[in-house]
Amino acid sequence: MFARAYEPITFNPLKTQGDNGSLWDMIQIYDQLVEYQPGSLDVQPGLASSWTISPDGKTYTFHLRSARFSTGAPVTAQDVKFSIDRFASPTVDSAYAGFLAAAYKSSDTPNADTFVIHLSRPDAGFLAALAVPVASITPEAIVKKEGENGFGSSPVGSGPFELAQWARGRFVKLVRNPYYWRTGRPYLDSVTINYVPNDNTRVLQVQSGQAEVAESIPYTQVANLSSQPGVSVQSAPIVAYDAIWLNNSYPPLADVNVRQALNYALDKPAINKAVYADKAAISNSTLAQTKYWSGSVAPYSYDLAKAKQLIAASKYPHGFNLSLKVPAGDSVYNSVAVIAKSEWAPLGVNVSIQPQETNSLFTAYSAGNYQAAIPQPATTSDVLVPDELALAWLVWSKGYQSYFTQYKDPAVANMVLQANEATTNAARATLWPQIQQKSMADAPWVPIVFPPSLTAVRSNVHNFSTLRSGWWDLADTWVN
Repeated sequence: MFARAYEPITFNPLKTQGDNGSLWDMIQIYDQLVEYQPGSLDVQPGLASSWTISPDGKTYTFHLRSARFSTGAPVTAQDVKFSIDRFASPTVDSAYAGFLAAAYKSSDTPNADTFVIHLSRPDAGFLAALAVPVASITPEAIVKKEGENGFGSSPVGSGPFELAQWARGRFVKLVRNPYYWRTGRPYLDSVTINYVPNDNTRVLQVQSGQAEVAESIPYTQVANLSSQPGVSVQSAPIVAYDAIWLNNSYPPLADVNVRQALNYALDKPAINKAVYADKAAISNSTLAQTKYWSGSVAPYSYDLAKAKQLIAASKYPHGFNLSLKVPAGDSVYNSVAVIAKSEWAPLGVNVSIQPQETNSLFTAYSAGNYQAAIPQPATTSDVLVPDELALAWLVWSKGYQSYFTQYKDPAVANMVLQANEATTNAARATLWPQIQQKSMADAPWVPIVFPPSLTAVRSNVHNFSTLRSGWWDLADTWVN
């Protein structure tokens, strides 16, 4: 049994709003054309056994392997075209198409084993974007028959597992896909993923043996849990990002002086020590620590005097009320919220902490129904290059709206688009640190740390690993 901190909202790849409860479960059910594997920062073959990219960067030709869905039906080039066309359609994929597939023009299937994508312009992040769960390959006939909501409850994919049972609010049971194209995989006949939002309960379950694996182990409990017989805590670097997200449409937070003041008034090194047991790195970016991240950009220092000066120069010199929504039962983020409430009080910012169940919290967040929030227990990049996060967070687009913060800066957006279209590594390596510097100065939200993944694993579990993207390849895991 796998104890997870949050549950899926849907298994329809194109109807998630980016919640990891959905994405990291559905990755076990679906294949993508390309995928990540342990130990590599570059995408590897998935349903596409190989591919070529034209010299102008606009045409991608994928050679498809022989694979079958969990129903036994073959995965056809038409299924691939159907899935990727939908992934790139803003009317179907309202949350992701606008930034992951903005350059998508058309596709065709010249033969049964080949799929070709045509872009309107070069997009250096496009190949990596095809590894995200929302770019999963689905069976056209079943999606059309079931409809969007029906398919979200009864998914069919060609990945290592298929969905056997989903008891909402309780657990997901996955069983082995007998038609999986990787011979001998998965090793496990079934996986039960329990929804256990309370940190202490997850720890107790893995300690007692009720759960073999538990994610999101509290930093303060790592040493104690690691000392227990038969249990280890894996710390893995992932492209994760912890921040307090700000709704820039809330009038006080529309003022850059206020946003900068909130950053200067929060003692992040102290938070790292008190909450993260000094196991995280202080964030110096508005994005996660992906390729092209620069250590030369300074994080916001703790400077209460400067924070007070900025508030005094803002439109809200006497402060304001601020509600801060956090995941209920999550000790890390509740602790961060308590510290923020205390440290922002000298600015006249009256913080009210509002714990909320994770699904309803993220739903409210994605609807813009918040002032400040830590919207989910983990915010990660699905790819290991900065394009996905930058296009989603720093370029306002209909549907995702700068990760629902309403942040808009035309200069930053133009720089992101320029970096995304750059076809040389040298140009991208120059542009991305500049974007990092400029967006940090804008202070669209409050970066805190780059956290590692902390997962408790019992000794009878073998070959369990966490990918840099944050999810797990359970097809290679076994239990004795």
